[in-house]
Amino acid sequence: MKNQISPDILKKWLTAWSLSRELPLPIAFKSGFKVEADDVKQKEKYLFPEHNDFIELSNTVN
Repeated sequence: MKNQISPDILKKWLTAWSLSRELPLPIAFKSGFKVEADDVKQKEKYLFPEHNDFIELSNTVN
């Protein structure tokens, strides 16, 4: 079983997610993407096709 998904599929899904909520389109962030979530508890979402950049990002969160 693979531990990653296609970055192209991820971008297409996030684009549809953003459009359906009338939010800005996803932007590239390291190996993945960042999208605005427009939620009080979650302002941004970061999605990566692999774990490597997620671990680095998690170390920067307060």
